[in-house]
Amino acid sequence: MRNRIVFIVTILMMVGLSLPLTAQDEDDIIPAPAGQIVFSSAMAGDGQHIALINTDGTNEILIADLTGDDVTPRWALNGQFLIFNSRGFGDTPYRVDADGGNLIPAASVSGFSPNLGPDGKTLTFMTSSNVHIATLNSEEAIPVTSESFSYIPFWSPDGDLIVYGNQSGSGAGTEQQETIRVISPDGSEPEILHTVTGDLEGLVWSRDGEYIAFGLDDGTLGAVYLIEVATGEVIQLTDDSAYFATQPSFSPDGQWVAFQYRTLASANDGSSLCNATTDSIFIIDINGENLQRVTDEGACYPDWRPDIRGQ
Repeated sequence: MRNRIVFIVTILMMVGLSLPLTAQDEDDIIPAPAGQIVFSSAMAGDGQHIALINTDGTNEILIADLTGDDVTPRWALNGQFLIFNSRGFGDTPYRVDADGGNLIPAASVSGFSPNLGPDGKTLTFMTSSNVHIATLNSEEAIPVTSESFSYIPFWSPDGDLIVYGNQSGSGAGTEQQETIRVISPDGSEPEILHTVTGDLEGLVWSRDGEYIAFGLDDGTLGAVYLIEVATGEVIQLTDDSAYFATQPSFSPDGQWVAFQYRTLASANDGSSLCNATTDSIFIIDINGENLQRVTDEGACYPDWRPDIRGQ
């Protein structure tokens, strides 16, 4: 896969290609394919917990409700269970089946943004300001990166690479330069894909390997962008003049993206990353069209369930 990547360094997002982001008549919107999205729900007002909902907004169910906040859920590739971060238990990665069963610690390590590799056994996550890996049920975390501050790692679909964000650039806060990088799981051959100014808010690889999506908060606006892996081209997916968008997740076929939506009026009100009164999950196709709501307010960190038909 590494040979397919054209490495480019773009200093400002304006250099990237923007899609024609225009409003659609509601009657012209094409519904997303049937499926499910897991997310962190703050709707009950007692913290954040892991919930599951159909892509048409029906049949919402709670599947994990630990003490404290449960955030950043990520599916295993088989769609039968998922990994999430439990902040009420020392930031321990937990695993839970899709029906809420077998809720147990995934490993005896602490870390943020846990993500399970395509082998279904190897976690990657951020701890001690660097990306680490660990096998399920392991007590040992093995460092992958050495450049502080490296975070939000995500496996390539073939398991050969890990994409991650790094904050070692100049500036501070939303004026800081950050880089999107890839690295082999053994820590070799780190490469820079793209440079941005602002805070990275979510970073994922499409399951067909064709795109990497990321959310960017530049202090005023928030948008989701795509990096086309084969060409290195950067494409703005969401309309940052209409709403604030972060935390992207691809549909199984790579043709849709779910994301965390916040109105512009409340985007910079100083509230947390998951707000019970402002944040919700929306979906959009990769042409920047067919925007549609999935959840009510109080929903964050979406992850689209892999296609489990035929399993």
